[in-house]
Amino acid sequence: MMTTPTLTLHELPSDVLNVVCAWVNVKDREALVHFALAAPSIFAPAILATLRAPAASELPVRDLSEFGAEIVSSPAGDSFAFARPSGRYQAGSFATQVNADGTAVLDSTHHFQYFLLLPQRDVNRVLLSRGINTQPSPVASVTWSLVPIRGHSLLHYTTQLWITDPSRWRIPPLCRSLRIVGHAVNGVRVQASIPDTVSSLALDVCSLQMLSENKSFFGTLPRALRSLSIEVVGHFPDYCSALVPLLQHVPNSLCKLKIHLHGFDLAWPPCVPWLVKALPSLSHLESCTLLASSNPARLMDVVHALPCCPRLRHLALCVSVYDEVEYAECEQLAQILPPGLDRLQFDVNQSDRHDQDALVRPLKFALPPARLDLAVTIPDWHLEMGRTLPLAPTLTRLSLSTQSQGTAVLFDVIARLPRTLTTLILVAWQLHNTGVLAHLARHMPPRLQSLQLQRCDVAASDLADLVDHWPQSLTHLDLNLCDFDTLPIPLPPRLRALNLSCNDLDADVAPTWIVALPLTLRSLDLGLTNVVEELAPHLLAHLPPRSPHERIALGVRGKEISRDVLLQLKAAFFLLL
Repeated sequence: MMTTPTLTLHELPSDVLNVVCAWVNVKDREALVHFALAAPSIFAPAILATLRAPAASELPVRDLSEFGAEIVSSPAGDSFAFARPSGRYQAGSFATQVNADGTAVLDSTHHFQYFLLLPQRDVNRVLLSRGINTQPSPVASVTWSLVPIRGHSLLHYTTQLWITDPSRWRIPPLCRSLRIVGHAVNGVRVQASIPDTVSSLALDVCSLQMLSENKSFFGTLPRALRSLSIEVVGHFPDYCSALVPLLQHVPNSLCKLKIHLHGFDLAWPPCVPWLVKALPSLSHLESCTLLASSNPARLMDVVHALPCCPRLRHLALCVSVYDEVEYAECEQLAQILPPGLDRLQFDVNQSDRHDQDALVRPLKFALPPARLDLAVTIPDWHLEMGRTLPLAPTLTRLSLSTQSQGTAVLFDVIARLPRTLTTLILVAWQLHNTGVLAHLARHMPPRLQSLQLQRCDVAASDLADLVDHWPQSLTHLDLNLCDFDTLPIPLPPRLRALNLSCNDLDADVAPTWIVALPLTLRSLDLGLTNVVEELAPHLLAHLPPRSPHERIALGVRGKEISRDVLLQLKAAFFLLL
């Protein structure tokens, strides 16, 4: 019998390496640039992946620094420095090259000159310790720490308005993915335009005032735009119509639309007639997210227009209810949702008004089944929802959230979980001493990969019901904002990500579960537990050393950690501060 020869990673075909690097880029850009230095054959696919798509955007927006740095290189020699002291050297991010007076350096094609920041290395290619200082090292080499990038090679760009002067935006000429984060100060005008090559535009935590004052920039959208995401923060009653120019010029090519108003529902009524008018022409629309927190009546016309979008497969809606009339309207809205969706999110929140609390009563409604992903938030679940909630036999992800104390509805839901389920998310259910997790142990989906119990008042005694029933497939366990002081063991044998953030962990008993962490672990979040310094010796002793591109990501935000301990942790882990 012939055997297939075993290939090491750097011996894989280039097309396979391209796929691997594209996946790592989405997950962890810093890990990718470390990975790029592992072998010569990996370098080019890794660098190309950084040019083609932005890094993951789950970090808080103030921590993003993908294009925040400006570099001045030494006229003589191989050294460089940041043009501004506030710059941060983040391996995997990009920097523009500027002269000593701050003016941009242009390449031979008269486009901006960019650099990709690799892990810092000296002239002998020796990797320099990162330490705590995020400035370039005086001995870091331009040749071995920076990769020069021509402007027309970059296909994405991210800018932060509260950090970067909009008059100095340096959008690559062939940019396809443009992300704008934050809002400009009053009176500042954007001195740029959106390239017609952009197919994905994201406006994150932007203010209505900024959108209104820069109509010339945001009023004309690229003709081939496929994705438009708008997330608004800040209450500006004088600018409630700021989103209208964007919706007036939505191109027919749009495949994905997201509007998230973060509770500022006064901006929603002006949008409704223009959105209703635009939807019939959006024949390519596949995903529609409208998180406006408005009353159900203001979404009726929009939902009635959705059948005009034959390719729609993902729908996310958020409504608020206050009185009996709006409860009835919510039930009507659920009944007219379009069928045939792959993914459905339907969130109902309570809306208090004029110092009066909203009516609280159990809510039930009929939803169309979603083939792959169903997410439902109800302030107070009616008991019948446990039997009527549509759980398709092909469902892979289920997320259920509440704001009440009752958990009885979960027993019927859990008993009907399909075998295909890979992700189960429960948010804000009071599960302590209810028997819900023991019931889950008896009906555990055999393919479950991710179990998330967020803000569920779960303690170690509750989780003990599951330890003998962990599915072999479980790799992600999220216990954020629960009531854990320790963990029952054994833990899932193939666990890769464990989130214990915002728990009151007991440092004295922590070594018991730290030594039981499986070798497969790649991420451990201890943020806001306030015991990281006490646990550091045990973490360093029991989690084996890893090569740079295999290090465990360790969340440590919260209580200040002494410099010596922080340096030890930073040498062993990727720290999420």
